[in-house]
Amino acid sequence: MDLRHLGYLAALARERHFGRAARSCGVSQPTLSSGIRRLETELGFPIVRRTHRYEGLTPEGERVLEWARQILSDVGGLEAEVEALHRATPPAPDLTTTPLQKTTAPKTPEAERR
Repeated sequence: MDLRHLGYLAALARERHFGRAARSCGVSQPTLSSGIRRLETELGFPIVRRTHRYEGLTPEGERVLEWARQILSDVGGLEAEVEALHRATPPAPDLTTTPLQKTTAPKTPEAERR
């Protein structure tokens, strides 16, 4: 299940219009519609009542919307927690690389004769 598609559903329920929902998600209207249809296919039932325009959510769509809002809220909380942890924890030193050091080749008997 793609989190973007859950976001599309939440935006559609909020905006009650495919075009406005698409704009609020930063995608085209066909992209939003396609994402909603993919979600419906994955779930196995329609979640949006539509004719040539948005008519509302089906009863199943209302239940999915509750889950979508909770999941999106939880993901947002996790992202905020991770960001706070990054701010609170100094970055670990990168031990995979070392500064270049000036090296000299060991002297060989041939080099000393020159």
